[in-house]
Amino acid sequence: MEKAIIYARVSTKEQAEEGYSLASQIKLLRDYVDKNSLDVVREFVIPESASGRQERKTFKEMMEYCKKRGISHILCEKVDRITRNLQDAVWIDGWLQDNQERRIHFVKQNLVIHQNAKSYEKFQWDIYVVLARQYSNNLSEETKKGLVEKAEEGWYPGPNKCGYVTVGDRGHKVWEIDRSATSEAPFIFKAFTLYSQGGYTISTIRDKLFKEGWMSPSGGMLPRASIHTVLSDPFYCGKFMWNGKEYEGKHEPIIHEETFALAQQKLKRQLKNGKVRKHEFLYAGLLHCASCKSSVSAEVQKGHTYYRCTQYRPCKERKCVREEAITAQIIHALDALRIIHADVTDWLRRALKECHEGEKHYHARVMKDLTDKLTKIKARIDLLYDDRADKRIDKEFFEERLSQNRRQQQEVIRKIARHKEAAINYAKTASDILAVSQGARELFERLELKDKRDLFKFILSDARLQDGTLLFAYNAPFNKVHEIATFQPQDSRENKGVLEALWGARSAMLPGLDDFPTGEAIKFFKQLFGILEFPATTAEQAERFAAMSLYSSSIFFQ
Repeated sequence: MEKAIIYARVSTKEQAEEGYSLASQIKLLRDYVDKNSLDVVREFVIPESASGRQERKTFKEMMEYCKKRGISHILCEKVDRITRNLQDAVWIDGWLQDNQERRIHFVKQNLVIHQNAKSYEKFQWDIYVVLARQYSNNLSEETKKGLVEKAEEGWYPGPNKCGYVTVGDRGHKVWEIDRSATSEAPFIFKAFTLYSQGGYTISTIRDKLFKEGWMSPSGGMLPRASIHTVLSDPFYCGKFMWNGKEYEGKHEPIIHEETFALAQQKLKRQLKNGKVRKHEFLYAGLLHCASCKSSVSAEVQKGHTYYRCTQYRPCKERKCVREEAITAQIIHALDALRIIHADVTDWLRRALKECHEGEKHYHARVMKDLTDKLTKIKARIDLLYDDRADKRIDKEFFEERLSQNRRQQQEVIRKIARHKEAAINYAKTASDILAVSQGARELFERLELKDKRDLFKFILSDARLQDGTLLFAYNAPFNKVHEIATFQPQDSRENKGVLEALWGARSAMLPGLDDFPTGEAIKFFKQLFGILEFPATTAEQAERFAAMSLYSSSIFFQ
């Protein structure tokens, strides 16, 4: 008996459902084998889930197997099961021409091709190859069109993303954050947060998160390139790239756009940030000379760390300052944020609590309005499709109005996502900031070096040395906390009146979001923290340090 191999393939789920399943193909071919007294030594089977690369790999493996093992017969259901491009056809034709005993059997088409086949049989083979190629090209074109349509609908049509899973039926899958115990999403969030805050390189992030459990499938450290790819991917802030074009995604983002933007800025100067230092100095890179604006360097002398001007520019400053002296001045600056008057603390507690309740009611109302808008837009889109199907409108009008409604739909979806994330967080962030400020000294004293540096940058800015004295400014909103801390209601009747007026306006003190009404109370809230909506990075930092603080933020909601 002559040796033969079976080659069976299904490229789509629809083909499997229409009678081209692997089981039906193999049964047909085995029946043919029995009738023609052939000996099948191997079956090459390609399921519908296989990628194009896997298909090509299996095809090449099959051709190499036939050459090495001296196989004379290849059995296949139809021409388009084994080849859909001219290159494959050339390989098969070359294999046939090398030996006149070789045969390829297309059982369903009752066609056997070999070196001495009749001209009309070879003509059939050529026609079938061209038709198979045309089918493949059309399928590829339709697939690409479908992927673009999916992208325009706001769903990323590409391969898997770390930290996300796909849910839904084939062809209608959507992305959701993976919330399983083994999810990478928490690590991705932390990687972006650490990197955007500064003080970390990709290598130090990798080391830190590896200790916390973020590792490769083999159990080792992730490659730096993998972390760089994650930090460069806009998918994690709610956008994605497809065919060189950026799309607004409907999937839930893991991070804020602001955090992503900060990460991109730092990636561009990664080489500078990633410079390895022989010594880790607490205030390295955080100070400059008040006289000449040059940077301040650190050095160790007799067991103590000293800071001095680098004299990069002409400067008369010669004094070296011990690290302990700088730390003492920073402690004093952090102490100055503490609110010592019970009247002020009580007012803040009550105002924030009522603000938080008001935010929740406002959030519910806005969400209902946005949901109603989204429902109306969807109804308009459905009506457009109906009118187009019934030919009541032409293609140009349909596409113009569809594009207009899609833009409105995306805008409403963005607002919904924004309100879900931000609408009820203002009071929480404010309370976190106050908690950090009230426990800043104790927190600074017990933090590790990297966290100390982060807290320094979070609260203070423009730090400079002048003749041993530390000059600085408070970052917003800590500059306003400092104003509150130094406010003395008992100093005068006027100040007491101010406090009473603040309490009287407390019910309207809410952050401005979109169309939120304005008023005197809101103007005061803007003055209080200097901002109507906290940036994402400020909220994240405040939450991070509040969790470390001994002074709990929950006191402001009691």
